[in-house]
Amino acid sequence: MIAWVNLSIVFLLHSPFLVLLSFIWLPAEYIMVMAEGKDLLIRFGQSYDRYSKCTGSFLPRINKLD
Repeated sequence: MIAWVNLSIVFLLHSPFLVLLSFIWLPAEYIMVMAEGKDLLIRFGQSYDRYSKCTGSFLPRINKLD
């Protein structure tokens, strides 16, 4: 969610440097989120797997945990 806010601010400021930086930063953030998910799956196992299926990585989902 923060990534979308950051990208919106960048376009509002009309800064070419910040646009370039954002397009580099967003894929890096995606890679870090996916790596963190794998790490948490190793640490917490089945309970994290159930949790991750009910929640979103970037945008929240409106689901109830079973």
